[in-house]
This record gives sequence, C-alpha cells and structure tokens, in this order.
Amino acid sequence: MARRRRRQQPPTTYQDFARHVESAGLTPRNCTEHHWQIRGGERLVNCWPHGGQLRIHVDGGGKSRLGTIRDALRLAGVRPKPADESPPWEEPKPPVRTPGVLRRCLRAMWRFLW
Repeated sequence: MARRRRRQQPPTTYQDFARHVESAGLTPRNCTEHHWQIRGGERLVNCWPHGGQLRIHVDGGGKSRLGTIRDALRLAGVRPKPADESPPWEEPKPPVRTPGVLRRCLRAMWRFLW
C-alpha cells in the first residue's frame, strides 16, 4: 500500500503574518528573523515559522503547538471595545493579604509551646 505524501505548504513570511494580524486589529512585532509576536489581544502569542506553519506558544500556557496564522489570531483573542464605563480588566482589585512565612512559623511555634 502506497503512503500518502503531505503537501508542502509555502513558507510563511513576516509580511503575510503582519498583514493578517493588522487586519484583525492587533499589533505584530518582529522580535528576530524567526520569532514573531501578536500583541494587543487578551493574551500574548509568540510565533516561530516552522516550514509552512507556525509554532505557536501562548504566554502563560503550557506547550507550544503547530498551527496557522488563523489559529494564532484565535488564541490571541480580541479585547472588546470599552463602553462609557471602564472595562473590568482595568478596575483595581483589592490587595489580597496572605500570611507570611514568619507569621506561619511563629504560629506553629506558639502552638508547640502551649
């Protein structure tokens, strides 16, 4: 039985990448010749050209994966335009106070002594 050969995709250029990203309303960045970023969305997306596809890594995500420019744009997400009120991502959050290491040690020592 004969094996099927995968079709070779043409290599992705930065000009194509930037054109697609700008048309989606996001900001492309050329970090190096082989490292590009998508900024301005909900998440920062790093892209590396790999053959005809892109190696895509979402900031804060786990592993990278192969995909297309369309996949990278989908992963970047688009922030909704803010209305008259301030959007929820700009509201200040109250500080969360967690007990420090010293406090936990003193508490454990106090329990041990009494």
